[in-house]
Amino acid sequence: MHLAGVAINPDGAWMTQQARNMVWMLDESEAEIHCLLRDNDSKYSSSFDAVFVSEGINIISLPYHAPNANSIAERWVRTARNECLDHILIWNEDHLQRGQFGTYSAVSRFI
Repeated sequence: MHLAGVAINPDGAWMTQQARNMVWMLDESEAEIHCLLRDNDSKYSSSFDAVFVSEGINIISLPYHAPNANSIAERWVRTARNECLDHILIWNEDHLQRGQFGTYSAVSRFI
């Protein structure tokens, strides 16, 4: 899990910049990503998709009105929320940015 950033009202331009940051981070690591699974929120603009497509990453959009299509991701978010965020207090945005809250992962439950 990677905490990409914090914004009160994220828009398409902010999301595109976060995509660029993520690609730069992936270039520095050894991780290979072949596809990106995303929902159909309007924040995911064509420029957001173009950042990942330029790196050879396939974009897979979830179907509309299909809540079960994203069940694994939703379950992971719920697990992280229950096991991590319920046990810490985040005072403000600065505290969240400084913290290492994204280092915990309960991925072994899903493997």
